[in-house]
Amino acid sequence: MIEPWYAWLGGALITVILFARLFLALHSIKSLHFYKIDSRKPPVHPYWIPLVGHSILFTQNPGAFLDGLQQRYGDKFPVEIVLGPVRAYFVAGSEAINTLLRSPRNLTPKPFIALVMENMFGTPASAMPMYRQDDSGIASTPLPGAHVALEHRIYYHLHRSAHRFLAGDALRRMTERFMRVLSEELHNDTAICPDDDWVELPDLYTFWKSRVFHAAMYALFGLYLTLLTPGFEQDFWSYMDVIPMLAMGLPRWMIPAAYAARDRVFTAVKTWHRFARAHSDYRRNGSTDPDWDKYWGSAWLKVRQQFGQDSGCMDDDALAAEDLTLLTAANANAILSAVWYLIHIYTDADLHQRLQSEFDRAIRRSPSAAQPTEFDITALVTSPRLQSIYAEVLRMRIAMLLNRTPVQALVKFGPWHLQRGKFILMSSQHAAHDDKVWGPKYTQDGKYPLSQFWAERFLVKDDMGRDQFSLDGLSGGWIPYGGGNFMCPGRHFAKQEILGSVAVFQAYYELVIDRPRGWLPRPDRRFYGVGAMPPAEPIPFRIRRRKTT
Repeated sequence: MIEPWYAWLGGALITVILFARLFLALHSIKSLHFYKIDSRKPPVHPYWIPLVGHSILFTQNPGAFLDGLQQRYGDKFPVEIVLGPVRAYFVAGSEAINTLLRSPRNLTPKPFIALVMENMFGTPASAMPMYRQDDSGIASTPLPGAHVALEHRIYYHLHRSAHRFLAGDALRRMTERFMRVLSEELHNDTAICPDDDWVELPDLYTFWKSRVFHAAMYALFGLYLTLLTPGFEQDFWSYMDVIPMLAMGLPRWMIPAAYAARDRVFTAVKTWHRFARAHSDYRRNGSTDPDWDKYWGSAWLKVRQQFGQDSGCMDDDALAAEDLTLLTAANANAILSAVWYLIHIYTDADLHQRLQSEFDRAIRRSPSAAQPTEFDITALVTSPRLQSIYAEVLRMRIAMLLNRTPVQALVKFGPWHLQRGKFILMSSQHAAHDDKVWGPKYTQDGKYPLSQFWAERFLVKDDMGRDQFSLDGLSGGWIPYGGGNFMCPGRHFAKQEILGSVAVFQAYYELVIDRPRGWLPRPDRRFYGVGAMPPAEPIPFRIRRRKTT
């Protein structure tokens, strides 16, 4: 009996797949065991389906996939993975990560940034050449050999404006505005605990992220981004929920709901831009102009608008995508980290009791209980104990995939040659759990392993026996903000936003999370690789107002 043609074709395809898998497995073994004499290309992690490669496994659970690579190849071997049309190297180990992040020559995150702008934030194709072709660096003097017009040096302009508004007096004023608005909202919120009685609520995460979001939006973006689009807050968090899918670069027809969520926020930003341009001159952003108005929010947004308009390359869609990036960066990681901070201190009664005096020290009591409480942010960000918990929250809850790409020539990495144009991926979570870099100093000789939360991990004794906050020796281990020249410029505001919001919360409320001692919610690992991982389960709690004096 003659087999039908499709049976022969199916058999041939299975044979090809099996041989391809066998070839990759043998090549991987050769690279692993004979790399000292054969140099040179890193092993390719075997996969079954040509062209698809590891895309399905990576999309379904990126954390588990990368954990498996680290367990198989360890810290000494970069390994090549195939994500559809993209081929990338994965590198684990703090020493290797530190070397790559601090090697500015020939290594840049810009190709990856361009991909993220396109996939996650919807930058139109017309503006993408500016992101991809700017090789001038971020310093005021362009890199040698660069021929990019000043008005097209997008990375320099973004870096310069961020440095101007996220440091010094400008940062202080932004943080004070944020804390004042948050304090006023809680002071006036009589819907929660109106009679100072305990109230049961279903989820701490949804309760607190909403309140911090309102204050952060006001401080940075002014009044009208949220007022012009009813339901903007819900749209924003719906967009945040689908960020992992958008980050994968899947086409619109495969994930239409994810694109629809992004479109709603995208449209809201464009509406706000048009309204703000009509009511406030974005070119009034100099040192003698107000640093905030109700239309644009921070003058930083005016500076960003001016650069985009003057570039000649950015239409309304490109401008909206750029501010959607800032909107995401300013809210997602800091707000989620602030929630985790609350979770950790309110699930440990002893820890919370030890911290009470630290928070109270930052309160500037109002003349009467009729006025919102005022706070001293300096007292918070200089407290060694509060800083240690902040650093530990970020160590455990931020899961970033950091990236560098060789752009001019291949990179020699030990005995390995990493080819030009291929992404090099590094996980902040693997660095955060690398015993070799953290050592006995930050684990108290193993008493507090890196797999568990320890509030005092970053405290060391000074010559007087006092506790001091320290990150010494952790340049390749504690990297929630990245590293090198492209370290997140918003890290100082994020720190103040996290500590400030927690201080405001505990000044107004008492909180009880009814769970057994040591209980913590699971992190949602769908967000592994894109930033802070939110709690994966609701956190029921009881709350009442603190009595004022």
